[in-house]
Amino acid sequence: MPTYRGRFRHFEESRGHLYLMEGIDDLDTLLFDVYEMATDFSGWFLKYEVDLHPIAAAFPEMFCDSDKYPYYLYSILGIVQEETDDDSFLVLHIPKKKAIRYNFKDGSFREFHDFAPFYTQVTSRFRRKIEDLEYSDAYQFIQSFACV
Repeated sequence: MPTYRGRFRHFEESRGHLYLMEGIDDLDTLLFDVYEMATDFSGWFLKYEVDLHPIAAAFPEMFCDSDKYPYYLYSILGIVQEETDDDSFLVLHIPKKKAIRYNFKDGSFREFHDFAPFYTQVTSRFRRKIEDLEYSDAYQFIQSFACV
């Protein structure tokens, strides 16, 4: 049975810092790099490395063994830049279940919200196929009062 293999990208701003999270998302590699835009906007530099394998081991409900191919089911809700890099974190959502806080500095994580009692189906992945990889892009939602 083939396995899912896609390139993942997440782009957002937090506390005046611009971030791009990128990596290969498949059963063998749940490793991602987080890049930050230099303050002079001259380019990107590697800020953090993220390994989601320990989270997948702690929350086996992330694993989905579909008829087409097995994969991990999750969404990145945000990158949070705190006053110090030691306190900055990633917010990961396991659909229908939990929000996980992943500390960039030491790779520790903890559940900080359980959505199960209040869950409603929300689709947060938009995909487009490019060559042999399927890309998933995620964008930060910013509510405004503008009329559409």
